[in-house]
Amino acid sequence: MANTVRRGRPIVVLSAWVAIVLAGCSTPPTAPAANYRWVDIPIRFDYSLIAPRYHHSQPDVTALRLFAIPGAIQGSDDGGPLADLRVQAGHAVLEMNTIQTAIAVRARPLSRDAHAGGLRIEPPNTRLARVAPMPLTLDYQMFGSGSRFEDADTGDGLILAYFDRPCRLFGRLDGTGLKGERLVSRFDVTVARPGLVWLELVRSPDRHTFEINSVAVSARPVFIDMPR
Repeated sequence: MANTVRRGRPIVVLSAWVAIVLAGCSTPPTAPAANYRWVDIPIRFDYSLIAPRYHHSQPDVTALRLFAIPGAIQGSDDGGPLADLRVQAGHAVLEMNTIQTAIAVRARPLSRDAHAGGLRIEPPNTRLARVAPMPLTLDYQMFGSGSRFEDADTGDGLILAYFDRPCRLFGRLDGTGLKGERLVSRFDVTVARPGLVWLELVRSPDRHTFEINSVAVSARPVFIDMPR
């Protein structure tokens, strides 16, 4: 999917939506204390897809900045970072409970753009947000536009998203890949509990379609893929 946050080998790609004004959209998000409790997840960086000039000397990534994409899975972040994670020797830790608490107040109902693009959510007043990763260099310059999370075991792309209640996310989004190719993302996600949820992107054999479902990612490592 043109999962663009558009901002690995194991961890997930980033994207975003925007919210519909519906009856009940003023419902406050579920209190973070009621959310699922996580263990922290180790992550590491995969430099294999970045520009050839970095093949012999890895870029000096010292932090991973996380952004929120409120009310969407694809789209733009809302400006302020959720967190800056320290990176040492290409490794970092996703402090899942801290991230969950921070993003809960940034979640919004499904955006107008996401709804117009073909995405639906039930109940319609559900608030959501996507966590988008962006590696930073020593001088805090952003690096690796298009970075994403990937599952360390399967190599499939992952999306880390927050939902404030049990819900179903379904429908499709059309997008464009890094090389300009047309991509289709089909969603069929059942969220059983409020809090952060990993969504898995399984790419079809034709390479142009993604099937997005919820997936269990416990404490096994996730990669940050850094195309350049």
